[in-house]
Amino acid sequence: MELQTSITNSVIIAPIGGKVKERKLNAVSLATHASALTVIAARGGEVGKAAAERNVGAALVDMAHHCANSNYRPLAEVLASMTGKTTVVDRHVFHALPALYKAEMQDLEIRGKSISAATGKASAAYLQAAALHKMTSELVEASERIRAERKAEADAKARDAEIKKLLEMADATEQAIEDEQAIEDEQAIEDEQAAVL
Repeated sequence: MELQTSITNSVIIAPIGGKVKERKLNAVSLATHASALTVIAARGGEVGKAAAERNVGAALVDMAHHCANSNYRPLAEVLASMTGKTTVVDRHVFHALPALYKAEMQDLEIRGKSISAATGKASAAYLQAAALHKMTSELVEASERIRAERKAEADAKARDAEIKKLLEMADATEQAIEDEQAIEDEQAIEDEQAAVL
């Protein structure tokens, strides 16, 4: 029986600065992963311009692979840059993020802050919570799909290895039987020759 160990990483991104925009820009400067910078760049505005222009779709796929490997730093960097808040992400938090942002959206609706009074359109906070809910939901689904694919590949390799081992054992048994039969045949021939003499 194989013993499996699970190692998780918790990541803290603590942007500094007085205003939220300063903290967001500081979080961009702290970002170390291209995938995080790509997602930040897609958000637009001053913070988006601070990050390099890259392909968001590829970055989200890359980030899903990071999350599937229990590396949540790129996601934490994106969340810190989008919210301006200190962000801690580990495997348990990662799976709870979609529900967290859905609850934030519902809270804004209950408090009557989902619609901007000035414009009559969805408020910036509500749009941000909706975007974060969508992004984290997609990341959780993609990372779980990646983990399932990896497990299926590992299981298939293990099955193939077991089948190969069984075939080798069957070949070895067959060879041993043939060798034993050859020895018995040789012994029988020697016995016949000895009887003739």
